[in-house]
Amino acid sequence: MILKEERQKDSMRKKELLTICCLQATRKMRKFAKKEKKRCRKQRVRKKIQQFDEEVYVRVCKKGEVLAVSFFNVKEMLVQQAQPKLVVFLNKKERTYLSYIPKEAKWQTAMLIKILGYFDRELYYCTKRDWALFRKYFDTECSRWTPLKVHAIRSIIQEFQTDILWNRIEERRRQETDEWDQVMSQIPALPKDWERWCRKSVITQHYIFYKPERKGEGHCSRCNTRVQGISPKHNQYGICPKCRQRIQYKSMKMQKRIMHKAEHTYLLQKFGVDQMVIRKFAVYANFHQNNGFIPEISWLETRRVIVEEDFSQTAYYYGKYKDGSYRWRESLYAYYHYDFEGNKGTIYQRTLFSLNQGILKKSGLYEFQKNMRMVEPETYLLYRYNCPAIEKVAKAGLKKIVVQSIQRKSQLPNYKKLVEILGINSCLLKQLVKVDGGRSSLSWLQKMKDTQKWIPENILQYFETHNISTTDVTFIEKQMSPQQIYHYLRRMEKESGLSAEKILTIWKDYLSMAKKLEKNIEDSIIYRPRALERRHDEAVKSLQEVDTKKRAAELREKFPDLEKICKEITPIYQFLKDEKYAVLVPQKIEDIIREGEALHHCVGTQEWYFDRISRKTSYIVFLRRQENLEKEFYTLEIEPNGSIVQKSAEYNRTGKDYEEAEPFLKKWEKEVLKKIKNQEKTPAKTQVTLWTSELSAAYKKHVVMQGGKYQGQYLVDVLDAEQKEAA
Repeated sequence: MILKEERQKDSMRKKELLTICCLQATRKMRKFAKKEKKRCRKQRVRKKIQQFDEEVYVRVCKKGEVLAVSFFNVKEMLVQQAQPKLVVFLNKKERTYLSYIPKEAKWQTAMLIKILGYFDRELYYCTKRDWALFRKYFDTECSRWTPLKVHAIRSIIQEFQTDILWNRIEERRRQETDEWDQVMSQIPALPKDWERWCRKSVITQHYIFYKPERKGEGHCSRCNTRVQGISPKHNQYGICPKCRQRIQYKSMKMQKRIMHKAEHTYLLQKFGVDQMVIRKFAVYANFHQNNGFIPEISWLETRRVIVEEDFSQTAYYYGKYKDGSYRWRESLYAYYHYDFEGNKGTIYQRTLFSLNQGILKKSGLYEFQKNMRMVEPETYLLYRYNCPAIEKVAKAGLKKIVVQSIQRKSQLPNYKKLVEILGINSCLLKQLVKVDGGRSSLSWLQKMKDTQKWIPENILQYFETHNISTTDVTFIEKQMSPQQIYHYLRRMEKESGLSAEKILTIWKDYLSMAKKLEKNIEDSIIYRPRALERRHDEAVKSLQEVDTKKRAAELREKFPDLEKICKEITPIYQFLKDEKYAVLVPQKIEDIIREGEALHHCVGTQEWYFDRISRKTSYIVFLRRQENLEKEFYTLEIEPNGSIVQKSAEYNRTGKDYEEAEPFLKKWEKEVLKKIKNQEKTPAKTQVTLWTSELSAAYKKHVVMQGGKYQGQYLVDVLDAEQKEAA
């Protein structure tokens, strides 16, 4: 009902506004438009004709406190019953404005610049009476009536609307910031011993400053006292004889200034009746020679979080506001702080005990932070709000489970008893507390409850130390018991020197590959090998061999004559007479595939090489060193006449070692030419034609080299350059 009444009142106001303005062009206005048209035609200047299209006639009407300004297009006024393109209603007293578009019968609250556009090339006209009325309404200084002054009507209206808009924005911002300021004004003052607390408990690095001439005495920055009976050495670490804290010795002559990085600390204080505030500080410590190395402690408060009785939170941070000023403002992302490790800090202890009697009584934070130097209370309480069961876990002293649950953002079931939450019995709970277990130990204890099989405490401790849970050994749990897994991991640690985590990864990969190789993984010789790393590497090679054979079978089916051709060309291209180098011809498809795998290039993966061999347009041969003919060195693609088209070492590289082999390759080419001098060289012509077609195909596909000397270059450019070099 209230909305209907408001709509009715709004429609009545708009009807009243329409009675004020001029919604049709009068006879005098049409007469003015005809005169302007004749004047522009007589001058016969193109610019003047364009101006006539952009001329605007302004009518101003006033009723009470409302001023109506109508904008007519002069060209449209030549037609009878011409309507204004826009009517703007202004109320200076109420600081409001409203626009009406008669042609569309629409009302708009947008500014004039949004409706008419940013670029203003129009000429404005109005009568002396309208100009005087407008000037009087706005108390402007424009006393003379000229077209130039009339042009100011639009800018004055825009300025008026802009002022109103900024006032609204400022009012809206004021309402927003007043709420924040009201909350921030209730924040309690800092404790009296805050600076002393920061110096002693927040700053982690402390020093004893000494003078070289007085080596037996110095000044401790932590306990802020003079100490004696020390044997200092610059930058050496030691223990302060008074406060018994770890310190570093610094000579006052050798050290000029020390600046510490920021360290976090949290101050928890009572706020209101049933609320609490968490204040986060970044604390800095500076030591300067001019100041006698007395610690200058400073801090910057960066975040405040209001915690309700149910542990829901409202966060504020000190940052830049919309108007450019720096102030306390509410965080739109209140839960961005879910980084438990990155925001840890010390907690001021003196207020914590009293809060534990009130709002923190059902939180578990007080018990959780005991014997922990660095804690993140905001994240813990946020997790407590979402997962109430964490309170019982924290009060039981299971800190590892609390930390791991927060890090993994995992939910715990909300039961009344702790044993029901953890899924174990009271006897197993005692053992969990005894080993200070986390999630991994809990998983083994849950398994003990399900299987009714006991796991010794030392094995549980080992699994906890190496963070090995039941899910990490699912691949072997059917074949081996936890005790057998423990003994096998210990033995492999001694044999290989690797960590238990790394051994588990290798073991899992090995059994996965053994299954693919169709080995009996139920056999203890297979699933529990003696030399695990060696067996793993053998399995990798076996799998590669299987893949090579499968790939070779596919290529053999596609190119059945390829191996026959390789055997036919062996007497011509194979050369073993040199002392340093040799050229070998592959006899099988597997040889070419292995060559590509060993040198990490595409000769074994791209079918066009096999297609060329089958068509006898080019061949693949291997350049080897005589000292080790089995070791891959260079792969060569040659034309039938022996000229080298491509040469590739590992990752398609070509280095100085190839330049050393070039004299041998020239000698080899001469030997090849001697053997084929009586044969026709038509295949070479075929090779040129094939090469041209393949270059054009590579150009169209924009193939780019991915590694080696030519990384990032187009394949077509590299092949073209090498062909020219070989020619």
